[in-house]
This record gives sequence, C-alpha cells and structure tokens, in this order.
Amino acid sequence: MVTILAVSTPQSTQRSTPAAGAWRSVFIKIYVAATGWTGGTSPFAATAQRAATDPAWTYREWDTRHNVMHDGPQRVLELLLPLTF
Repeated sequence: MVTILAVSTPQSTQRSTPAAGAWRSVFIKIYVAATGWTGGTSPFAATAQRAATDPAWTYREWDTRHNVMHDGPQRVLELLLPLTF
C-alpha cells in the first residue's frame, strides 16, 4: 500500500485539521522541491529547506514548476513505483 501525503503549506498552516501531525506516522517520506518557480522566492522554500535537512525525509529537486504531476507524470510514476512493495 502506498500512502500519498500532502505536507503542510504556508496557506494550510493557518487552520487546524483533525489529521494535523499524522504525517509523522508515515514510514517513507519523500519531498520533491519544484525548483522551476518563477516570480521570486517560492512560498515553499522554508518547507523544502526543512525537508532537505531532516534525515527522516528523502529530498529531491526537480527543475519544474509547482504542478509536477502536470509537467512530468512519468517522473512522478518513477518516483512512486518503487514504493509499491
């Protein structure tokens, strides 16, 4: 079974949800930073930095815009397929 989990973003941290903190129980954590952001600093830069320096996370950088599934669905599939053990 593969669990796909959304990491808290600056917009979503302003409200509480019942699942807050549930991501900590996920066994495999992968963060992909979309580095093709245009228009200044990405609003996800701080989250990406935390993931990059946290040994509990596997960190990747892709030269793509924020919508990685739209820009490179094959790349997303290649990332997820090994997790379907």
